[in-house]
Amino acid sequence: MRDWTDKFHLTDSLYYYVQENFQPVEGNTEDQGYRFVYNHMTKEYIDMAHCPRCCDGTDWRQGFIAPLPLLIAMGNGCGSGDYRGLPNEHLVGTWCDSITAVDIKKEPDDSLGYKEFHPDFRY
Repeated sequence: MRDWTDKFHLTDSLYYYVQENFQPVEGNTEDQGYRFVYNHMTKEYIDMAHCPRCCDGTDWRQGFIAPLPLLIAMGNGCGSGDYRGLPNEHLVGTWCDSITAVDIKKEPDDSLGYKEFHPDFRY
């Protein structure tokens, strides 16, 4: 976090910087098939096809939450909108110290021998 605040000369927070400087991005917003998230530091990977997808119609709280933003979060429990009191809350932020070692690919890389990780975040 210190690297980013130094790089952008932030006096407040990265949140306020993004809020003030957000610009929409043009381009294709369709699913590009990036399915595998590898963490080379923890020797784990997530197969997005094995993550919970959506509500089965009986309970809206079964919905899918993309795992990467929660895994790299810094500050869960510091404000509103946090992932608290929900399944696998203890996993939030567990990849924040290894974000530079995260790689996202379209194809599996079985040669790495990493263990599949199922964070299964749901709301």
